[in-house]
Amino acid sequence: MVLELAFIYKPYHFSENDYYVPEKVLCNGAHTCMRFNYNDSNYEGSYIEFDETGRLTELFINAIKPAIGEESSSGKFVYTYENCSVKLPDAVEQSMIPGPLGKMLNLERGLEPWKHNKKDKQK
Repeated sequence: MVLELAFIYKPYHFSENDYYVPEKVLCNGAHTCMRFNYNDSNYEGSYIEFDETGRLTELFINAIKPAIGEESSSGKFVYTYENCSVKLPDAVEQSMIPGPLGKMLNLERGLEPWKHNKKDKQK
């Protein structure tokens, strides 16, 4: 879930939200980041931060009232990004219906081939 947040959260999710107060801060050396401070008294000091390109850089949660049995409920996730290349293998078509039945049924038009255009039948 923590990795997914980098792909889901964007600054606009927090910019028009009354629970978050925007603030420009220095981050990553000399770059300017946009930090959204969470203004709930139960999470005082919590924030989410984005770099100048809109990428998630930090998520800090400070729970003032920890859950029962916990000493502390605060933590920070720091996100970094590096250039990389990804090589995807060639796609291989898989039948939705395994076994010999999948080889007998023509599923090129999906599971409901009768719903396609009637002109297709004339070809």
